[in-house]
Amino acid sequence: MVFEGEFGWSDIGSFDSLADVLANKKDRDGRHVKIDSNNTFIHSETDKLIATIGVEDLIIVENNDSILIQKRGESERVKEVVAFLKENKLKEIDNNVIVHRPWGKYEVLIGGSHHTVRKLTIYPGESLNLQLHNKR
Repeated sequence: MVFEGEFGWSDIGSFDSLADVLANKKDRDGRHVKIDSNNTFIHSETDKLIATIGVEDLIIVENNDSILIQKRGESERVKEVVAFLKENKLKEIDNNVIVHRPWGKYEVLIGGSHHTVRKLTIYPGESLNLQLHNKR
């Protein structure tokens, strides 16, 4: 089955393209203070305050265990960081514990063979469906 549609499409394959797509959106994540900071995109997955003063053309991406600060236009070089992490067997290469969903996000706090504890962040106006796991 094929449906014809007219809609915009953006390939978000880098932090530069993510920053472009979200440039006019209100920040949903993190707390940011920008003073005399131009063309700077900040994405945070924690409640840490991120403040910038007198900077330009930066992309800052923060999660629970790492921070990336890059000049706009340098997103293709993130693969160099990934290669370094792999080469040096750093834990951050496999430590993606925050999962994004349309309704918000969740962070795996503790995970075991018989249990999982998650911290949920539900965006305003969003909701969850009831999920039952009778066989666990």
